[in-house]
Amino acid sequence: MADSMMPAGMSGGMPSMEQAKEKQEKAAAMEEQRRATLVAILSPEARARLQRVAMVKPEKARQVEEFLLRQRKPGGDKVPEGAIIRLLESIAEQEAKAAKVTVVRKMAIDDEDDGFDEDDF
Repeated sequence: MADSMMPAGMSGGMPSMEQAKEKQEKAAAMEEQRRATLVAILSPEARARLQRVAMVKPEKARQVEEFLLRQRKPGGDKVPEGAIIRLLESIAEQEAKAAKVTVVRKMAIDDEDDGFDEDDF
């Protein structure tokens, strides 16, 4: 009787194994659809290059994939390897600009380069 009073989807507080399995299957289906779309829009050379990048830097390959999926055009030409190279170069340039560090040194009281010379006295 207590089970009939619980709201739908709340069968004891913990997610059931079925719900976890369903969520995992849904994520796998989305990933498979993503891969199929990438296969459809990338040339074989571009796909091979992206796979090599993914072995070394998975996060960078994911960035390129996300960009390609956002920019894809239905019925458009396949993306060549040169376009992948240009995307990787632009990502590297953006990261280099973001990672630039400027060091500003402040003079301490006992710095020797403060313009004070004891021999002048």
